[in-house]
Amino acid sequence: MNTWLEINLAHLSHNLRVIRKRAQFAKEIIAVVKTNAYGHGLELITKKLYQSRVRWFAVADIDEAEKISFVQPQGKIIILRSLFKNEIGKAIKNRWRFLISSLQDAKEADFFASQQKNKAFIHWKIDTGLSRLGSLDHNQILNFIKNSQNLNLEGVCSHYAAAGSDKNFSLEQKRRFEKIQKIFPPVELIHMINSAALFQRELHLGNAVRVGASLYGFSPFPQKTASNLDLMPVMSWKTHLLLIKKLPANISVGYGRTFKTKKSQKIGILPLGYSQGLNIRLSNLGKLLIQGKFHSIAGRIAMNLTAVALHDSLKYKKGDEVVILGKQKTNSITLESQANLLQTIPYEICATIPQNIKRIPK
Repeated sequence: MNTWLEINLAHLSHNLRVIRKRAQFAKEIIAVVKTNAYGHGLELITKKLYQSRVRWFAVADIDEAEKISFVQPQGKIIILRSLFKNEIGKAIKNRWRFLISSLQDAKEADFFASQQKNKAFIHWKIDTGLSRLGSLDHNQILNFIKNSQNLNLEGVCSHYAAAGSDKNFSLEQKRRFEKIQKIFPPVELIHMINSAALFQRELHLGNAVRVGASLYGFSPFPQKTASNLDLMPVMSWKTHLLLIKKLPANISVGYGRTFKTKKSQKIGILPLGYSQGLNIRLSNLGKLLIQGKFHSIAGRIAMNLTAVALHDSLKYKKGDEVVILGKQKTNSITLESQANLLQTIPYEICATIPQNIKRIPK
């Protein structure tokens, strides 16, 4: 294998225990497994969570709902968006839950359910401040749902916009939701709490939590690490050293000649690049672990190859393990640290690792 991910299922179980301890008030934990379980592997993660008594799974689209239905047919699936007309019938037939954000969404769900002589299980999303999905005008939707024979309003939900960074606005969102909640009919699930809100008691409401980041062991807070929250990283990302070569001084490495040796320098070549998910912005910036020591990326990351500056004091051989994310000996490279380096969020890094990279349980 050129590169692979190791998925630590014991760490996943640990994180789930932390979540359950925080969410003792909740009737259900909704595991967010969208985008290939944040890059961790949909099948692997879903199976383990179901074995751990998680029954609700949230996905991004119809295709992911179908995959989970095949892997874990007893799981309850929520598609975290409104659906297009050509998707609604399939969702209703398979009893996949989906969001409605407008009167049009409700009418379309009602129509396709009536065509099937079936019930559409819907979760009504309220826009409390994220300003993406969710309704702002509620009375017409509520009246339509109440008068429909084909809609089963199973849940009502919303989404915090900045629970990890703006507590005042989050509290305002909570107030908005609680105000609207007074007009709700009784429903099975009320869910707004995400990973960041879960760790802040004053943001708790409803009877279910919808968590992603904390499951996978990274912090939803800019100023807190996963270890601060007793979370453990589930993903490690590794490759092997493909080639070792010694270059003289003043030799450029890679496309664009952005790295030049200042002296005689050992260079290692790795068999992966940006097409395998290694962000090109890490060129001349990122670090990797070899033999437990940090090594700098040398030059521009290419489509399928990356160069790394090797240490004069160490002896290397072809096939040496290289850690892109994870721990080696006493040193670690975390999702948070790499995200900080790239001025992005951990989600982007793990979610953009291609699905054809092998995920290996450990």
